[in-house]
Amino acid sequence: MVARKELHAIATLRAHGLAQNWSIPRIIEAIVDRFGLSRLKAHRLARGWTRPEAIDHILATYHADGLRSPKLSTQRLCAWEHYPQIRPGEDYLDRLCRIYQTRPDLLGYGHDYTVTHEPPTPPAAHAAGTETVDAYAGTPAASLALTEGEHYGAGFELQPASEEVDTDRNQFLRGVGATSLAALLDRAGRATVRLSSKLGASNLGPATLEQLELRVAGLAKAEAYMPCDQLFRAVLAQLEEVEALLDGLQPLGQRRQLYRITGQLSVLLGHLAWDLGDYSAARAHLLTALQSVREVDDYALIARVRMVQSHVELWAGDYRAALEYAEDGQRYATGVERARLAARCEARAYARIGDRKGVIDALQRAQLAMPSQPATDDSCPLWAYTPGDLELHTGISFLWLGDPHHAEPHAKQAITLYQTAPLALQSPPDQAHAQINLAICLAAQDQPDEGIKLANDALSGSAGREANLQQARDFLAALPAQHRDLPATRDFADHLRTLHTPHHG
Repeated sequence: MVARKELHAIATLRAHGLAQNWSIPRIIEAIVDRFGLSRLKAHRLARGWTRPEAIDHILATYHADGLRSPKLSTQRLCAWEHYPQIRPGEDYLDRLCRIYQTRPDLLGYGHDYTVTHEPPTPPAAHAAGTETVDAYAGTPAASLALTEGEHYGAGFELQPASEEVDTDRNQFLRGVGATSLAALLDRAGRATVRLSSKLGASNLGPATLEQLELRVAGLAKAEAYMPCDQLFRAVLAQLEEVEALLDGLQPLGQRRQLYRITGQLSVLLGHLAWDLGDYSAARAHLLTALQSVREVDDYALIARVRMVQSHVELWAGDYRAALEYAEDGQRYATGVERARLAARCEARAYARIGDRKGVIDALQRAQLAMPSQPATDDSCPLWAYTPGDLELHTGISFLWLGDPHHAEPHAKQAITLYQTAPLALQSPPDQAHAQINLAICLAAQDQPDEGIKLANDALSGSAGREANLQQARDFLAALPAQHRDLPATRDFADHLRTLHTPHHG
């Protein structure tokens, strides 16, 4: 593993290289030479990607090809990067070459036996490391090497590369001749006029963009009361409208706004697809959302995408991936988003792993990140994070740790906070989830009848969402054996079976 100090040094090297207009291959060579990392890992670090980000790029190639994405974990990528004997399969290797824009031998797999007609390197110079040719661009590797004893952050003393000969502008103009020069200038003028008209062209105006933003906000608010399947259709129709607009011409500013709206709609589709139980579709929509928001460097939306990705993997059972998505999201999050990532994603993932210390630490960070003032009445309930939400996720975390005694007061407090919240922030699905949590606590205290009544009420109407259905199954599993044949229990199980069955990807 690379120590945190070395990662910082690599990041410093990369920043220096980019400032000096180094190519990515040159940065890769410098990382390999200086730190002795595998070429595969150097390719990732040279681009500044985390492992979850690299996996996102790999999975995006499947999405682009119209294929179903495999379940690629960060652990597998880590093994490829650290153990040469663990070689990726041919399909994965091809996609690694694709995202890193290179070939297998430059990732460390196999050798390049291409015959060249370059003169051989003198042995003495080769031994000294001064004439080794950069396999990517013909740049001498010595120009990549750092001097011994050099300290990062204090400047880099690199051997200068050869300078290109400047073009003699006056000689060029004389060679062109007056007539040809006039024609050339006229041609450039016409090109500028055409370009100017294209840059100003647009198939939409400010009013259209404002209407789109308002529609997206309205669709997000509708999540609290509209059935998932109906809302999914409405969001998809809006996304298709935006897709059609992107086929036209817009100035850069308007196009960036359309990308942002695409990201907002795609992350909403991902959330709804998960709510409908289709995890594969959710992952695909979220990859599209991430691609869109990265185009506009919208850090708040990146944090939101990471949160939903973490949430999907949490319920899919990949708790390590859920943690990694949440931790990566913290790099972009601020304020209440940090609280949501910590409590909704990190704490619950730690609970599933059985790490009580991790749960407590995440919940404490969530408490510190919560705003001192409650959210306003016009906040969107889907993306707001309220005190009721924090109590809900705290209670779930303790339940998943097998501690219903500590979970019960949080479940009760969550129900109370949801019932007394401003109308715009009331969330029937989340209140129902808190009721199911309380039902599990009651079942653990030998009060099955009251628990079954609570859970039955929770599954009525729009509250039958994916998380609630899974938690309801947990409630049935938590019932003591002597209570599973009770008439009320059988009625509850029948009710649960009548609700939609999720098709996990």
